[in-house]
Amino acid sequence: KINPTTREEFHLNFHYAAQHLKDIGKPLPVLPISGVLDGDISSILDLIWAVVYRFEVEPIKCQEETGIGAIFSWTRMMIEGYPVEFFDFKQSFENGLIFNAIIHRFNPNIVDFSILYPTNNVHNLNFAFTLANQVWGIPMLLDAEDTASEPDDVCIIIYLAFYCTYLS
Repeated sequence: KINPTTREEFHLNFHYAAQHLKDIGKPLPVLPISGVLDGDISSILDLIWAVVYRFEVEPIKCQEETGIGAIFSWTRMMIEGYPVEFFDFKQSFENGLIFNAIIHRFNPNIVDFSILYPTNNVHNLNFAFTLANQVWGIPMLLDAEDTASEPDDVCIIIYLAFYCTYLS
């Protein structure tokens, strides 16, 4: 139904959408729809992550891997030889240097590592996010202040998926 008004109609719409995703080869994991219908933020975010994962993360391929493993491998390859440490999708990204290293890999003329400092997280992140957006049109999905203090691994993975897609 286009404009559902009852809980039952909302549930049926969700079922139709989930069935469509399954029909096109992008099935959702089993999710409790009641949490989404009740407005539970955690359930809604789980649903959004599942959809984004199916369309943006899962298709990424690098060497013999797909999805998150491919993004991990791709990131490792992009930063090889750079003075950065990559061990996870959270703390490794707080200072913004990995994003700048990836940008430098593709366009060395636009990133001057002498103006980037491991302790100037917000500056480094804003610099990378702005460059990636201006040069390649990568959406500015992350907030520098949030990423500098408490990076969300799911958000980092999604953002890196855009880098993989736009730059590969």
